[in-house]
Amino acid sequence: MRTDHLHIVFEILFAIEAQIDRATIDWSQFSATALNMSEPHWARIMQMMVDDGYITGYSFSHKGDIYRYDLQGLSITLKGLAYVRDYRIA
Repeated sequence: MRTDHLHIVFEILFAIEAQIDRATIDWSQFSATALNMSEPHWARIMQMMVDDGYITGYSFSHKGDIYRYDLQGLSITLKGLAYVRDYRIA
């Protein structure tokens, strides 16, 4: 399991930022599979980013081992853009 959580956050935010001018975000570029991590781990990282104000428009639910994602309206916030900028500088 990947444990480089801050880099995972950067990868996700960077992928969203790269698609900022699109009407919908292609989340397959930063899916659990694309990032080589489990779905529960990915879902927790995504929820942390919502909770901390880095992204909006994401929610999920699960029943047992079945995860359902709602990514319609997914976007990066100004705080998320600042994270990407600061991560690049560091």
